Amino acid sequence: MDDQIELTNNLLDQISEDDLFHKEVIYPWGGKAPFGEAIISTSIKFLSGYKLQLFSLIRLCTDQKLGTADAWFLTE
Repeated sequence: MDDQIELTNNLLDQISEDDLFHKEVIYPWGGKAPFGEAIISTSIKFLSGYKLQLFSLIRLCTDQKLGTADAWFLTE
């Protein structure tokens, strides 16, 4: 996990603030957006959705007592 965080940070460090606001990207399904908006509207939202789906499956399939906070914060 630490390696993935480091890789993500290294990749995002290569993107300038100017690119986030002014570089326009085209979505694979059509439509355009500024690069920063496209990152949030796709990658970040998709990862959040998958994380919550995995959390829901873990809650259903195990006897671990998990609450909503466990989906968002490191709890013991």
